[in-house]
Amino acid sequence: MRSGLRTGTLTLLCLVLLASAASPLLAQVGTLIEKVEIRGNHRIPQDTIFYYIMTRSGDVFDQDKILIDFKALHKTNLFKNIKVDVSDGETGRIVTFIVEEKPIIRSIAYEGVKSFKQSDILDKFSEEKLGLTVDSPYEPTKIKKAENIIQNLLVLNGRPLGTVTTAVEEIPPNSVKIVFQVAEGEKVRIGKIRFTGNTVFDNGDLKDALKLSKERGLISMFKGTDKYHKDKLLYDLEENVKSLYQEHGYLDMKYGQPEVEIVEGPRGFLPLLRKTKKQFYITVPIDEGAQYRVNSLEFEGNTLFTDEQLLPLIGLRKGDVANYKAIKEGMDTIKKIHGMQGYIDFDIQPKLKTDQPNRLADVTFTVEQGKQYRVNKIEFFGNTRTRDKVLRREFVLVEQETFSQTLLDISIQRLNQLGLFEKLEEKDYEIKRNPQEATVDINLTVSEKGQQSIGLTGGISGYQGTFVGINYSTNNFLGYGDKLMFDAIFGTRIVNFSFAFTDPYFLDTNSLFGFSVYNRRYRYDVNDYTYYYQTSDAVQLYVRKTTGFSLTFGRQLWRFWRYYISYELENISFPPDEINEDYYYLVEAQLFGINPGLPIDEALAGLIRSQVSLRLSQNTTDDFFFPTRGRELDLGVAFSGGPLQGDFNVIRPYVDMKFFFRDPFLFKGRNVFGFHGRAQFVAPFGDTQAVPFFERYFMGGDQDLRGFDIRGVSPYAVVSTIAKDNEGNPLIDFETGLPRRTDQVLPIGGDIAFMGQAEYRIPIAGPVSIALFADAGLSTVTQYDKLGFSESTNVYLISSTNGKWRASTGAELQFMLPMVNAPFRLIFAYNPLRLTEIFRTKDQQYSYNEPETNIQFTIGKSF
Repeated sequence: MRSGLRTGTLTLLCLVLLASAASPLLAQVGTLIEKVEIRGNHRIPQDTIFYYIMTRSGDVFDQDKILIDFKALHKTNLFKNIKVDVSDGETGRIVTFIVEEKPIIRSIAYEGVKSFKQSDILDKFSEEKLGLTVDSPYEPTKIKKAENIIQNLLVLNGRPLGTVTTAVEEIPPNSVKIVFQVAEGEKVRIGKIRFTGNTVFDNGDLKDALKLSKERGLISMFKGTDKYHKDKLLYDLEENVKSLYQEHGYLDMKYGQPEVEIVEGPRGFLPLLRKTKKQFYITVPIDEGAQYRVNSLEFEGNTLFTDEQLLPLIGLRKGDVANYKAIKEGMDTIKKIHGMQGYIDFDIQPKLKTDQPNRLADVTFTVEQGKQYRVNKIEFFGNTRTRDKVLRREFVLVEQETFSQTLLDISIQRLNQLGLFEKLEEKDYEIKRNPQEATVDINLTVSEKGQQSIGLTGGISGYQGTFVGINYSTNNFLGYGDKLMFDAIFGTRIVNFSFAFTDPYFLDTNSLFGFSVYNRRYRYDVNDYTYYYQTSDAVQLYVRKTTGFSLTFGRQLWRFWRYYISYELENISFPPDEINEDYYYLVEAQLFGINPGLPIDEALAGLIRSQVSLRLSQNTTDDFFFPTRGRELDLGVAFSGGPLQGDFNVIRPYVDMKFFFRDPFLFKGRNVFGFHGRAQFVAPFGDTQAVPFFERYFMGGDQDLRGFDIRGVSPYAVVSTIAKDNEGNPLIDFETGLPRRTDQVLPIGGDIAFMGQAEYRIPIAGPVSIALFADAGLSTVTQYDKLGFSESTNVYLISSTNGKWRASTGAELQFMLPMVNAPFRLIFAYNPLRLTEIFRTKDQQYSYNEPETNIQFTIGKSF
């Protein structure tokens, strides 16, 4: 396309035509326009053109008005040529706008692009508001801008030697095809960065201070910081290198224009770490200046707090190094405490006056407090099912009280913990100021999650075995934020009927009330790694049936702190015909110690547990399923029996803690670290002389040691029992004359358990993420005299299996299941720390080998 398409000369031509045609008419006052015509348009309708011009048939002929119309058409950017013709008609003048339309772009192609995607180009076009799309008018200036954008993308992706040209192919009658031809050129990465003029910090210190521009290495390759970009380097120097000097009192530090050259440098020998053939060599001149110390610190304009109250927040005293970083952090803290008091327009600026000969700095903080704002209205939008009061009761910021950004942040965090809405962020709320009234209105828009689940479930689970069930659950019953759950599950390991209801704000108070009723049957299996039973499958030990109810009361103590008191009454039974024949002797021995006065058959038929649990909880996490920051702390203790009656007396204290925070180093904090620790203990008291077998701690499974099977980690013991005939008489060993004894090696569970988990969660796309994990834990026996005994059975702990740590590591694939509103987890694990042991009894030897790898899946949170 030739430059003749431009319309600058056409404007002049138009003016000449207008002047020559209209000059004899100027004397004829009142000459009318007979007709206005449009010619030359093919694609653009006449109605569209008439929309932009004011001249109409019947108007008085006006040269200035026609000139305005001409300019209006020119501004539309739709035409490459515009002319105006004025001629005589029968009753007046005929004004003709003759236009030549710009070509339309019929297609846009990108050839030779390999280092980035076409979508990256389109995103940049959109970001720059270029307006270069198919069916848009062809404009050479836009094509040139597009070339510059693509060239900049080449630089950002380490291809600074690349070139971009454009081929424009005409498509008759009036269209074009645009082809951007990209020759990427060689890769060029940063090979060397050096500084000159620096004496306080060496090159290594200054290169470490750079965050966006790094010499090529393993980490910089992974993060992409080995690609040179001028703006990023200048930002690094201004924000990071300069800050390093100012943090140490070098307030006058300056840096010069970086010298950048592309050379062929040494590449190294390691294949994966080799540098590119062509490299950027960057040299940055530094003028460090002098180090200053604080001479004085003063405030001007502060009325809410005194100087004595504000100075400690700066953290500097007279004679200290003038640490500008401490000054900025102190100002942020001062701004924050004023914001907590409603001064949201608060501003503080430092004025530095330096005494170069004495190397002293006087710092004066100029304060503008502004008005104190209060909250006028808080309104919620998007909560079509959830009632306003459910959201409002989580707000610690109250209408008609002083506004506080801190309280607003806490309120948003509390709403996120409910799990009722998609995660709320700063973009989801608007703070509308009314400076005249010194008030703010807060508008919060939420997006509700699926809040109830009803359906038929089934499958295979490590905990439930093969199962089928029907369930209904909601965490927002009737929109009041109450939790309701009904569950009926039938499986090879579990049969469960339960109903539970919880009102977190009972009677619109800060008190929680909940109750549940249940009837459960659970088969306790264990993976026999000793192969005592000559099978690699899980072996049934016993079946436990539990029927009972619970009542829970709780109350908010302070923002994220709550306490809970629960009472449970249960009947626990063990069908004799469903107890493993070998395990029966251990059950008998422990039941004898649990309640010595209770006959074994009555104990198996049903033990009454009457229990009170006390719990103190803190939760500052920012999301229910996938938190990115905050912590959870649970301290609790459960008392069974004693003054509460029941058939056994047990105390079970525990502590559980979780921490979450974003990775500050990789992917701009997108990934998340999580840590979880738990310690628990169980002990009998009073008449109970043994820790019940159903209260002991077995580990393994998706909730603690993910590489081990459920209940697969436990201390082992030899259970020695007097052999009896069919009539219950002891069998005599003729060699010794004593009753013959039978020994079995059985898992017995610990009375103390410790567990620690670490997880690194990497979001992949949408609801899908990968979590790298490491788990460690142990279940151990400390109360050797509480293992259980009876007249015919003794239990001897195998010490080599006790107090042994296990460890598991691997990866999880996690994604949300929308139907159940909970994450599905597929776990791949390797167990670097596992137990391999040889057991010996009087008559036999057993080889114990825990698995090296494992694959599991489940539904629910990891921790």
